[in-house]
Amino acid sequence: MKIKKRYKLLIIIIIALFIISFIYLKFYRSHEYYVSIGDYLSVSEINGAVPKNYNDIFHDKNKTKQIKFYNEYLNSSKLLSMLESDYKNISYYLNNSKYVVINVGNYELNSYKNLNEENIIDYLNNMHNVLYKVRKISNSKIFIVNLYNSSNKFELVNKKLFDYSKKYDLKYIDLNKLEFDKYYVISDKYYLNSKGMNKIGNFLLKNC
Repeated sequence: MKIKKRYKLLIIIIIALFIISFIYLKFYRSHEYYVSIGDYLSVSEINGAVPKNYNDIFHDKNKTKQIKFYNEYLNSSKLLSMLESDYKNISYYLNNSKYVVINVGNYELNSYKNLNEENIIDYLNNMHNVLYKVRKISNSKIFIVNLYNSSNKFELVNKKLFDYSKKYDLKYIDLNKLEFDKYYVISDKYYLNSKGMNKIGNFLLKNC
């Protein structure tokens, strides 16, 4: 009888440990990181007038570890390849993230001398696959930043990004609600100035 009781106790302990491990993995471990993914508009260092980008502003006020996957030339095709090849363990960080911000397309679509329908379709197809994969990997709160629509050439693109945000339960950030004279500077590209960075950073904070 004593042996049976010991077995029962051992089984209870194993089950308890399993439940505790599951709760930890589900609710605590998955909230370790803030993953920021973006192109030149996310990289404030290129524009020396901006001391912090919106990711830094958001990160400073929450307890997550910031993981950056962005550079000036990141485009939708490269990002999709990063996800497919698990570049620098990106899937691990996405799976263990609390927040994810994706801002890709401003460099890509503004870099074409003659932007055409095929370029736009390629971008939208890539982004649809990107968002599908990110949402499949991560159940965290995900933000998608649209494209600055300086001459209404990205109106359809932004509409599709908004549709994707609804489809995959993402928070949509509209750069075009920021007044150009107040929130942007221009050199060879459009940049968010410090006010613009703060505006987006505060939006993230309000919706986290």
